Amino acid sequence: MSIATGEVKRLVRPPALLRLGDFSPALSPDGRTLAFARARTVVSSSLHVLGITEELEPEGEPVPLTSTRSASSQPAWTPDGERIVFSVGGYGWTANPALMVIPASGAPGEKARRVLGGEGGEFPTFSRTGSLVFAHPLTDLNIWRLPLERGEPGRPTPLAPPRVWTGAPASRRTGSRLTFTSDRGGSIQLWLARPTDPTRSS
Repeated sequence: MSIATGEVKRLVRPPALLRLGDFSPALSPDGRTLAFARARTVVSSSLHVLGITEELEPEGEPVPLTSTRSASSQPAWTPDGERIVFSVGGYGWTANPALMVIPASGAPGEKARRVLGGEGGEFPTFSRTGSLVFAHPLTDLNIWRLPLERGEPGRPTPLAPPRVWTGAPASRRTGSRLTFTSDRGGSIQLWLARPTDPTRSS
């Protein structure tokens, strides 16, 4: 869209058989190349770049940067316009998103590599000085107890401390022990606890 006149031009049209289409656009610093994501399914999208003329017309055909074997989206150009940082598994499409970087040239054989420190990152962007800023979403998955008295639910209470991923509970019939999965030890592990005090686990 032209800010001056309000004129709207179509830059690219996704293939007819594409289920979800094109999204997540980002213009290069010089305004001459568009990076965007093209999705086949919810968990299968690839990054493309498209040249743009001074008259804001598409130049040639979109060039793929990544394959469709992952959910690539949210491109952000480095200030020099040489590389693109993007998210794999963003928008909650996978449980473990990450930031990747790839040359913007689209030359054959170029591969993306992980951004150090970008584990769990989404929505990357750059400041004018070149600092990378991104979001790190946090998911609070917890186990709750809901007492039932005479068929009526009581007041629910959490069984695990906040800001700790805890799930998949399994309890003995006697209720004396509770097994669950948690990342409180730094990685997903199995834990055993007394339901009355889940913080004292072994």
